[in-house]
Amino acid sequence: MTDIKFDILPQRSAVMADHNTEIFALVRAQAPSRPESEENNRMPLNLSLVIDRSGSMSGKPLEEAKRCAAYIVDQLDSRDRVSLVVYDNRVDVLVPSTQVTDKAQLKHAIDRIRPGGTTNLYGGWEEGAKQCLIAAEGHCLSRVLLLSDGCANQGLTNRNEIAERCAEMIEAGVSTSTYGLGHYFNEELMVEMAKSGSGQSYYGESAEDLLDPFQEEFSLMSALCARQVKLTLSAPASVQFELLNDYRSLGDNTWQMPDLAYEGEAWALVKLTVPQDIPGDQLTGDLEVLRAFISYTDVALDAPDTRSYTLRLPRVDANAWAAIAEEERVTGRMQEIRVAQLQSEVREAALRRDWGLVDQL
Repeated sequence: MTDIKFDILPQRSAVMADHNTEIFALVRAQAPSRPESEENNRMPLNLSLVIDRSGSMSGKPLEEAKRCAAYIVDQLDSRDRVSLVVYDNRVDVLVPSTQVTDKAQLKHAIDRIRPGGTTNLYGGWEEGAKQCLIAAEGHCLSRVLLLSDGCANQGLTNRNEIAERCAEMIEAGVSTSTYGLGHYFNEELMVEMAKSGSGQSYYGESAEDLLDPFQEEFSLMSALCARQVKLTLSAPASVQFELLNDYRSLGDNTWQMPDLAYEGEAWALVKLTVPQDIPGDQLTGDLEVLRAFISYTDVALDAPDTRSYTLRLPRVDANAWAAIAEEERVTGRMQEIRVAQLQSEVREAALRRDWGLVDQL
C-alpha cells in the first residue's frame, strides 16, 4: 500500500470569536519517495499517438509532429502498447493497438504520413481513445497523445462538447494529453481537452521545444503511485466554502484532481467563511470548519484506497487572530491561483484584441 499523507493547512491556525472569519485552507495529498524495489518496475503504458495531418499542419508543423511521435516510440519498450492514428477530414488507423516489439516498423509508419485536407480533430481523438480502450482494463496507464494545431473545422468542433467527451473517457480509464504545434495553434481547445482529460498540455514550435515536456510527461507516467484521484469537501451547514482550483467538477462537491507521482503533491485551495456564532466542540471549544476526503486507485496494488481529514480550529479574539502569522505554504498557493486567473484574463482579453486591458493586467 502506498503511504499517501493527507492533511489540511489553514492560512491562520484559528478563527475569530467575535467576527465572521474569511480564511483559506490548503488541502494536500503528498506521495512518499519511490521504494527502491519499484524503481525499475514502472506501470506499463498503453498509448495512442494521434497526429493531425490536415492542410493547416502541412510543412514544418507536420514534420515536427512526426519527429515528436518517433521520439515517443523510442521511449517505450516491450511492456508497453501503442497505436498510431492520423486524421484530416478522414481518420485512418495506421497501426492498431499493439505491443511495442518492432520500433522500426512503427517509425516507418510515422515517416510515411503525408498532409491532407480539412481537420476532423474530434474524430481523430475519438479513434485514438478507442484504440486505448482495447487494453485499458489491464494494469496499465492508458493515454491519448494528440499532436495538432488544434484547428478543428470538421465533425464535432464545439470546444465544450469535445472537452466533455475527454472527461467521459476518464471514467473508462483513458486520459488525454495535447501537444500543440504550428503558428495558428488553438490554445483554448487543446488546453481544455487536456484539463478535462486529466492530462498535460504543451506547445512548441519545433520537436526540440517539446522534448523536455515529452520527457517530463514520460517520467510522470512512469512514476505514478495514485490515479483517478477525486476530492470531496464538506463543512457544517453555516460554513461557506469555495474550491478555487480550476478542477473539473464531478457534482456533489467532488472534483477530479491530477494523478499523483512519487514525491509529488496534489493540492486544492479552499476559501472558507466561518460565522462567529457557529457552535464549537463541548469539551475543547474548537470548531470543525472543513472535512476533506480523497479516493484514488493505488497503482502498486491496482486497488482503490481513501484518506480523510477534518480541520478543527480554536476561537481567539480579533487582536490575537491578527497577530497569528500566515502559513507561507498557503499564501504561496494563493499567489499561484491568482497568477493563473490573471493569465486566463489576459488570454481572453487578447482574443478580444483589448490590448489596453492586456497591458493593465
